[in-house]
Amino acid sequence: MKIGNGLVGSSAEQDIVEGTSVQIQAIAESGASFQRWFDGNTNATRTVTVNEDMELQAVFIQNEPAEDPEPGNEPGGDEEEFVTLTLRANVDFADTPTGGGTFAKGATTFISAAAEAIDPSRSGNEATYLFSSWSDGVTERERNIVLDSTMTLTAFYQNPYLYDE
Repeated sequence: MKIGNGLVGSSAEQDIVEGTSVQIQAIAESGASFQRWFDGNTNATRTVTVNEDMELQAVFIQNEPAEDPEPGNEPGGDEEEFVTLTLRANVDFADTPTGGGTFAKGATTFISAAAEAIDPSRSGNEATYLFSSWSDGVTERERNIVLDSTMTLTAFYQNPYLYDE
């Protein structure tokens, strides 16, 4: 079976005596390239020993066009495949929020900021800073976010007991 632009050489379906070794080959169509087999093997031609009913699938990808791209469509331009989410806190003693990283464009990720941050240079109530919001104005400290572009979000903490900050 194929996924993408190609075919599997040998016979796609056949009866084989158990314990027999068979050579198979993934053959890409024009304009495509073999990427991998579904089991992770990256050799286009391989030998498999059949010990049970099995299904092997090859994955092919479309090659990039060889011609120069149109203006505005250069690699690294607006059509990024991956985006980066950077998470920060507005006070250096807070734990870094979780959920940041590099993701496929359009992916959804769960982000979370700690409910409070403790300032080690203060004591009592003056040491406790509470989560108030993200830099995009959302006040839920745990949430899902859809990543359409590279961005940075900052978790804001405030100390309700200090009035001079």
